[in-house]
Amino acid sequence: MKKLLLLLYSLLFITACGGGDDAGGGSGPSASSEYLNVSDVDIPGANTSATMSIQASANCEWSIAWSDSWVRSVSPAKGRGGQSVTITVDVNPSTTASRTALLTITNSNGSITRKVSVSQSASAERLTISGATEGKLTFPSNSTGKEYKITVSSNTHWTVQGIPSWLSVSPREGNNDGDVSITASPNQTKDVLNATLVFRGDGGASAEVVVTQESASLPVVTKPRVVEFGKNTATITFTFTSEAIVTAYGICYDTKENPNLDTGQNEPKTGSATQLEPTIQLKNLSSGTAYYIRAYATSAVGTQYSEQEIFTTVSSWPENGDNTTPNN
Repeated sequence: MKKLLLLLYSLLFITACGGGDDAGGGSGPSASSEYLNVSDVDIPGANTSATMSIQASANCEWSIAWSDSWVRSVSPAKGRGGQSVTITVDVNPSTTASRTALLTITNSNGSITRKVSVSQSASAERLTISGATEGKLTFPSNSTGKEYKITVSSNTHWTVQGIPSWLSVSPREGNNDGDVSITASPNQTKDVLNATLVFRGDGGASAEVVVTQESASLPVVTKPRVVEFGKNTATITFTFTSEAIVTAYGICYDTKENPNLDTGQNEPKTGSATQLEPTIQLKNLSSGTAYYIRAYATSAVGTQYSEQEIFTTVSSWPENGDNTTPNN
């Protein structure tokens, strides 16, 4: 009987607390001995935290070590018995590649070591823009000095597509977040200009901005001023300013009101300017005659006329009070 008891005590001593290295989960040797179990952790690419469950005996003190910098923290990094541990990580910057970090969990006397793989999948491609009201930008026809800034929020390489010749976009491509400057050349046409800029990521994510530029306005022409006149001539000046280049300008005149290029006569000039103060001489006028005059300027947008002015040429000589016999 004594020999049997001695044999049982020997067996219990041999099968006491055990441990050792383990590259993953596994179970403890027995319910009464120290044990430490944990499973690998998978994290979606866009997530910044995950929970790891540690299963350990109440008498098992453990600590966690890691070296990968994208694992920001593990809390708690030390503990006793079973606990939930929060792993905090960065968002995976890659939209194409997953990544893996290794956590090493060891009990206090070093007899048990568990290595846990923390895997993070590639992030879904993300691309959004801000700075455009309801996705639209509008430039005036004379856009000099006007600039819009679009802010790109992204985790990928992107390019700006669909850029017309009248728009300047800088930069035209970038990586991740960035600002894009958009300016427009002055519109010197009668047409409203439209373009759709597409911000497109390498993986297909995209965002659009519709850009509109107003058409140029008709030239502004001031009321003509008669500088001097005689029996058959008159010298007239006026000014014009225009968003679009003026290629023709002059004076329309007639003995009837509101002369234009289709009625009466005109004294035309050609050129290439957006503003000018020309002086024009009218010839072969009838003496003692009232003339209505209007200045005009023509650009790609159309022809604009000034307000009407009136003057009367000098009557034929002699007039009442004149010396009919000069030099006497």
